[in-house]
Amino acid sequence: MAACMLIMGSLYASGSVHPSYGSARWVVIVMIYLFAIIFSVTWAVGFRVYVSEIQPAKTRAGASSLALSANWVSLFPSHSALSILIIRRL
Repeated sequence: MAACMLIMGSLYASGSVHPSYGSARWVVIVMIYLFAIIFSVTWAVGFRVYVSEIQPAKTRAGASSLALSANWVSLFPSHSALSILIIRRL
């Protein structure tokens, strides 16, 4: 995941990414998809397993649903703002 971010950051920092031409923009798109796939397989699953396993059996269902819904609620505004910022940049 860090390598994906490093590659994208170095391409943008060097000025290699142009919106209408060049292969660097396709490398960035592939790195974004690769980052999303790696995150979905590792950290996203790990959070769900961790949250459900640290709770005692008596409170596991309620605490897990509260933690996962808090995760969704906290990520929704940040991802919505990010999409707006990306659209304004283009």
